[in-house]
Amino acid sequence: MPCPCRSRAVPTNAAPSPRFTPRWTWASRCTTFTALQRVARQHDVSPQQVCLAWMLAKSPMVVPIPGASRPQTIRDSAAAV
Repeated sequence: MPCPCRSRAVPTNAAPSPRFTPRWTWASRCTTFTALQRVARQHDVSPQQVCLAWMLAKSPMVVPIPGASRPQTIRDSAAAV
């Protein structure tokens, strides 16, 4: 039986997203994450803090919901604001 997620059509509003294109390969994800790690190291913060700060700077209408599995994660997220 095929995976049900593969049989669904991509929603119209999601089609332009690179995540739904064949070019968003594992190699491009690794390249993106490597660049993210480099930026985090330059600013002496975690990659999660870089992502959160980027989302907050992107638009005032964006409300990111960071993970909170550990107390340190909560402190890191608060430091990114």
